[in-house]
Amino acid sequence: MLCPIASPRLQSLKELMRAVSPKGHAAALASMLLLWFVVGYKNLEGSHAGTVYGFYGAFAMYLIALCVTFSKVSLRLSGPVCLWLGDISYSLYLIHMPVMLALFYLLHRHASLPVLIAISIPASLIAGHIMHILIERPATMLGRRLSAPVSIARRQPADAA
Repeated sequence: MLCPIASPRLQSLKELMRAVSPKGHAAALASMLLLWFVVGYKNLEGSHAGTVYGFYGAFAMYLIALCVTFSKVSLRLSGPVCLWLGDISYSLYLIHMPVMLALFYLLHRHASLPVLIAISIPASLIAGHIMHILIERPATMLGRRLSAPVSIARRQPADAA
């Protein structure tokens, strides 16, 4: 949806983004991240879902505009850590909640909430990586093999006797 909107105006978008100082972009990103955490903390998604999702969309569009305009931002987001997170993102999405719930259940009497969160983040990343290697990759390869076109064996011409 962004491409039809932004494509005809790409040059003017780049000029607008370049007109803002680096401190302005840093302030905009910091404000958006702060709002993101406030929205998540206050759990405003129920009655204000349209506004919240509109904000998430605006934040994503701003990040895309930064990447399109500034090659340094695009290069930073193409680094090995971001690429690794992109690779394991689906497995991480699936496994993070069971890992967090298990850790919270096992350790809630022995550690404070910030400590539990600090433990659950690397544990979720490790579990996501393991799940990606042991389950997601093999399943993807199996799916590709099963969906590959079936090769039809060539008929050998009958030998003339």
